[in-house]
Amino acid sequence: MRYKFLIIAVFIHSCKTEKPNKISKVISQNISITAPINYDSCKRKIDTIKTAYKTSWNTIPIKEKEKDFTAAITETIVPAWIGTQWAYSGTTEVPQKGSIACGYFVTTVLRDAGLPLARIRLAQCASEEMIKKLVGENYIKRFSNVIFKEFISFLQNN
Repeated sequence: MRYKFLIIAVFIHSCKTEKPNKISKVISQNISITAPINYDSCKRKIDTIKTAYKTSWNTIPIKEKEKDFTAAITETIVPAWIGTQWAYSGTTEVPQKGSIACGYFVTTVLRDAGLPLARIRLAQCASEEMIKKLVGENYIKRFSNVIFKEFISFLQNN
């Protein structure tokens, strides 16, 4: 649950950033895609992993679940979306085709990572409402007037 909040928070914050910051520069420098990503095969791989875990899910340590979930997003899903156009009314479900708005981006990524959710309904919520619906209250942290560097430090240390 904690990682869902962190991912959502970073995505939502990034939508509000008007100019590139240090973090996005580092991310774009570290990701090198040498071959086109087949998004459908990425989603099938996640479904296969999810099916394999079905019978043993309760025996898997939470840290391993968090690691697998984060890897699915950062190594397969998000790289496919890099370069997709943003638009206030964008709703595409296909990376690199059409445009996508922040809420639709977050819910599409989470859905494609294997979370069952109401993509359209959640995408149209205010960001705080989306977070409340996806994350337990005890995992929600609110920040106000915090320097972005401090925010990132908090995320990295928790």
